[in-house]
Amino acid sequence: AQGTKKRILDLCGGLRRRDDIRRALARRACSLARRCRRELPTVDPERLDDHDARPADRLAEDASRVAVVSARRTLTYGELDRMSERVAAWLQREGARPGRLVAIAMEKGWEQVVAAVAVLKSGGAYVPVDAGLPRERLHHVIGHAEADCVLTQSHLDESIEWPDGVRRL
Repeated sequence: AQGTKKRILDLCGGLRRRDDIRRALARRACSLARRCRRELPTVDPERLDDHDARPADRLAEDASRVAVVSARRTLTYGELDRMSERVAAWLQREGARPGRLVAIAMEKGWEQVVAAVAVLKSGGAYVPVDAGLPRERLHHVIGHAEADCVLTQSHLDESIEWPDGVRRL
Protein backbone atom coordinates (compact mmCIF):
# COMPACT_ATOMS: atom_id res chain seq x y z
CA ALA A 1 0.00 0.00 0.00
CA GLN A 2 2.81 2.43 0.85
CA GLY A 3 4.53 1.73 -2.50
CA THR A 4 1.29 2.38 -4.37
CA LYS A 5 0.81 5.69 -2.57
CA LYS A 6 4.36 6.74 -3.45
CA ARG A 7 3.85 5.83 -7.14
CA ILE A 8 0.61 7.83 -7.27
CA LEU A 9 2.28 10.84 -5.67
CA ASP A 10 5.21 10.53 -8.10
CA LEU A 11 2.74 10.54 -10.99
CA CYS A 12 1.25 13.76 -9.64
CA GLY A 13 4.46 15.56 -10.56
CA GLY A 14 6.12 15.53 -7.19
CA LEU A 15 3.18 16.81 -5.18
CA ARG A 16 3.91 15.41 -1.76
CA ARG A 17 1.33 16.92 0.53
CA ARG A 18 -2.42 16.36 0.46
CA ASP A 19 -3.06 20.13 0.51
CA ASP A 20 -0.82 20.58 -2.55
CA ILE A 21 -2.86 18.00 -4.43
CA ARG A 22 -6.14 19.63 -3.41
CA ARG A 23 -4.86 23.06 -4.50
CA ALA A 24 -3.66 21.66 -7.84
CA LEU A 25 -7.02 19.99 -8.46
CA ALA A 26 -8.89 23.17 -7.50
CA ARG A 27 -6.73 25.23 -9.90
CA ARG A 28 -7.43 22.71 -12.69
CA ALA A 29 -11.18 22.78 -12.00
CA CYS A 30 -11.21 26.59 -12.08
CA SER A 31 -9.24 26.60 -15.33
CA LEU A 32 -11.71 24.19 -16.92
CA ALA A 33 -14.64 26.28 -15.68
CA ARG A 34 -13.16 29.44 -17.25
CA ARG A 35 -12.66 27.63 -20.57
CA CYS A 36 -16.20 26.28 -20.53
CA ARG A 37 -17.58 29.74 -19.84
CA ARG A 38 -15.80 31.13 -22.92
CA GLU A 39 -16.95 28.52 -25.40
CA LEU A 40 -20.07 26.52 -24.79
CA PRO A 41 -21.03 24.40 -27.79
CA THR A 42 -24.52 24.59 -29.17
CA VAL A 43 -26.35 21.69 -30.75
CA ASP A 44 -28.99 22.04 -33.43
CA PRO A 45 -31.65 19.46 -32.50
CA GLU A 46 -32.70 19.17 -36.16
CA ARG A 47 -29.26 17.79 -37.02
CA LEU A 48 -29.46 14.83 -34.65
CA ASP A 49 -29.58 11.42 -36.31
CA ASP A 50 -33.03 9.86 -36.59
CA HIS A 51 -32.16 7.09 -34.13
CA ASP A 52 -31.28 9.69 -31.49
CA ALA A 53 -34.60 11.00 -30.23
CA ARG A 54 -34.54 14.58 -28.98
CA PRO A 55 -34.52 14.71 -25.17
CA ALA A 56 -37.99 16.29 -24.95
CA ASP A 57 -39.43 13.61 -27.24
CA ARG A 58 -37.71 10.91 -25.23
CA LEU A 59 -39.12 12.25 -21.96
CA ALA A 60 -42.64 12.23 -23.41
CA GLU A 61 -42.22 8.65 -24.67
CA ASP A 62 -40.74 7.35 -21.42
CA ALA A 63 -42.63 9.48 -18.89
CA SER A 64 -43.60 6.54 -16.69
CA ARG A 65 -40.23 4.76 -16.81
CA VAL A 66 -37.79 5.06 -13.93
CA ALA A 67 -35.11 7.68 -14.57
CA VAL A 68 -33.42 8.18 -11.18
CA VAL A 69 -33.03 5.81 -8.25
CA SER A 70 -31.60 7.05 -4.98
CA ALA A 71 -31.75 5.92 -1.38
CA ARG A 72 -34.46 8.47 -0.58
CA ARG A 73 -36.53 8.61 -3.76
CA THR A 74 -37.18 7.19 -7.21
CA LEU A 75 -38.16 9.53 -10.06
CA THR A 76 -39.77 8.72 -13.38
CA TYR A 77 -38.76 10.59 -16.51
CA GLY A 78 -42.02 12.54 -16.28
CA GLU A 79 -41.29 13.63 -12.70
CA LEU A 80 -37.71 14.51 -13.62
CA ASP A 81 -38.98 16.58 -16.54
CA ARG A 82 -41.58 18.48 -14.48
CA MET A 83 -39.24 19.19 -11.56
CA SER A 84 -36.34 20.25 -13.76
CA GLU A 85 -38.62 22.53 -15.82
CA ARG A 86 -39.66 24.41 -12.66
CA VAL A 87 -36.05 24.89 -11.56
CA ALA A 88 -34.96 25.81 -15.11
CA ALA A 89 -37.65 28.51 -15.28
CA TRP A 90 -36.35 30.01 -12.02
CA LEU A 91 -32.79 29.87 -13.31
CA GLN A 92 -33.77 31.67 -16.51
CA ARG A 93 -35.50 34.40 -14.48
CA GLU A 94 -32.24 34.68 -12.49
CA GLY A 95 -30.17 35.10 -15.66
CA ALA A 96 -29.00 31.59 -16.58
CA ARG A 97 -28.05 31.44 -20.24
CA PRO A 98 -25.30 30.06 -22.47
CA GLY A 99 -21.92 31.16 -21.19
CA ARG A 100 -23.06 31.44 -17.55
CA LEU A 101 -22.11 28.94 -14.88
CA VAL A 102 -24.40 27.82 -12.08
CA ALA A 103 -22.87 26.14 -9.03
CA ILE A 104 -24.51 22.98 -7.71
CA ALA A 105 -23.67 22.33 -4.04
CA MET A 106 -25.67 19.29 -3.01
CA GLU A 107 -25.31 15.91 -1.45
CA LYS A 108 -25.51 13.00 -3.89
CA GLY A 109 -29.06 12.03 -4.73
CA TRP A 110 -32.12 12.72 -6.83
CA GLU A 111 -32.10 16.48 -6.11
CA GLN A 112 -28.62 16.78 -7.61
CA VAL A 113 -29.83 15.08 -10.82
CA VAL A 114 -32.84 17.43 -11.03
CA ALA A 115 -30.51 20.41 -10.54
CA ALA A 116 -28.07 19.34 -13.26
CA VAL A 117 -30.85 18.69 -15.78
CA ALA A 118 -32.47 22.04 -14.89
CA VAL A 119 -29.24 23.97 -15.47
CA LEU A 120 -28.82 22.36 -18.88
CA LYS A 121 -32.46 23.07 -19.78
CA SER A 122 -32.00 26.72 -18.78
CA GLY A 123 -29.17 27.05 -21.29
CA GLY A 124 -26.41 27.38 -18.72
CA ALA A 125 -23.65 25.07 -17.60
CA TYR A 126 -22.99 23.84 -14.10
CA VAL A 127 -20.03 23.61 -11.77
CA PRO A 128 -20.31 20.85 -9.17
CA VAL A 129 -19.14 22.15 -5.79
CA ASP A 130 -18.48 19.98 -2.75
CA ALA A 131 -20.63 21.50 -0.03
CA GLY A 132 -18.20 20.13 2.54
CA LEU A 133 -15.34 22.37 1.42
CA PRO A 134 -13.88 24.78 3.95
CA ARG A 135 -15.39 28.28 3.72
CA GLU A 136 -12.37 29.89 2.03
CA ARG A 137 -12.09 27.17 -0.61
CA LEU A 138 -15.82 27.22 -1.32
CA HIS A 139 -15.68 31.00 -1.81
CA HIS A 140 -12.61 30.60 -4.06
CA VAL A 141 -14.23 27.96 -6.31
CA ILE A 142 -17.50 29.88 -6.68
CA GLY A 143 -15.62 33.14 -7.25
CA HIS A 144 -13.31 31.70 -9.91
CA ALA A 145 -16.26 30.14 -11.69
CA GLU A 146 -17.99 33.54 -11.53
CA ALA A 147 -21.14 31.70 -10.54
CA ASP A 148 -23.61 34.14 -9.06
CA CYS A 149 -26.25 31.47 -8.52
CA VAL A 150 -26.05 28.25 -6.48
CA LEU A 151 -28.49 25.38 -6.40
CA THR A 152 -28.34 23.76 -2.97
CA GLN A 153 -30.43 21.90 -0.42
CA SER A 154 -32.15 23.75 2.44
CA HIS A 155 -30.26 21.94 5.20
CA LEU A 156 -26.96 22.82 3.49
CA ASP A 157 -28.02 26.39 2.76
CA GLU A 158 -28.52 27.02 6.47
CA SER A 159 -25.14 25.59 7.44
CA ILE A 160 -22.90 27.22 4.82
CA GLU A 161 -21.60 30.77 4.79
CA TRP A 162 -22.01 31.70 1.12
CA PRO A 163 -20.11 34.44 -0.73
CA ASP A 164 -21.84 37.82 -0.81
CA GLY A 165 -24.16 38.37 -3.76
CA VAL A 166 -24.70 34.68 -4.55
CA ARG A 167 -28.36 33.82 -5.06
CA ARG A 168 -29.45 30.40 -3.85
CA LEU A 169 -32.30 28.07 -4.62
